[in-house]
Amino acid sequence: YTTLFRSLFKKLLNGETITLDKNYYMAMGDNTSNSKDTRYFGLVAEPRIKGELLVRWWPLNRIGIL
Repeated sequence: YTTLFRSLFKKLLNGETITLDKNYYMAMGDNTSNSKDTRYFGLVAEPRIKGELLVRWWPLNRIGIL
């Protein structure tokens, strides 16, 4: 699966659109080249998501409520 997820990330980083199966999400780390994210552990099923992102604090020029 790792190769598949890496190719999905590459498409996103190149500005392409991807479509995932219903109720699955990609988790992206903030250190794109070295994060333990979907490329490492796979897609995340919606029932496993326990919170919601409310504030972006990095990069500083994009800080704010989401």
